[in-house]
Amino acid sequence: MMHFIKNKIKHFLTIFFLVQAHSVEAAGNDGINFKMKSFLGVSSIEEFILAVLNVFITVAIPIIVIMIIYSGFLYVTANGNESQVTKANTSMTYTVLGGILVIGAVALAGVIKNLLVAIG
Repeated sequence: MMHFIKNKIKHFLTIFFLVQAHSVEAAGNDGINFKMKSFLGVSSIEEFILAVLNVFITVAIPIIVIMIIYSGFLYVTANGNESQVTKANTSMTYTVLGGILVIGAVALAGVIKNLLVAIG
């Protein structure tokens, strides 16, 4: 588990430095110039995080809708069976909480970005 976390941190730092290298220009003493631009199209870590969250919400919303439909299907097919109704309630509860967390994360990231832009 620790190896997995270290690996994810390495990937995040690699992407972070790629984002920060949005436009780097350098000139050596021998007159050789080079310019490096980020292929991601973002100029700050805030924009990168918002882009990742937007992709995440684009994938998560259809999954949330499918899970709500599945929970409704569980309710309909329960036929009064208490354990099936409990399973349907649990499924619906977790789906709604997951949806709130996903939408809340994107909203919170947008608010934080706007606050940082307003301050600096």
